[in-house]
Amino acid sequence: MAKIHDTWMDNVNCDDNGKGAILYIELDNCTSISMSLDPLAEDPLFSEVMLSRQRHSAQPQTDGDRIHWSNGASITINDIVTMIQA
Repeated sequence: MAKIHDTWMDNVNCDDNGKGAILYIELDNCTSISMSLDPLAEDPLFSEVMLSRQRHSAQPQTDGDRIHWSNGASITINDIVTMIQA
């Protein structure tokens, strides 16, 4: 399976509940994924990230297998594939 090469999040256009955040993912096989984080809005850690107006603190990092934020929110490549297939 491909590894995550890079990721970033755009939450500039989120509503007051954090809905509208988009996660951009670049894989090491030159594939790109953009996906809404709205399905994760009920999770308190993701809600906090989505509502953050401080762009630096809201930006995710990756170790190749998962995407994680400084507050502890985390999603794996398998979770991502499952979400986009649903």
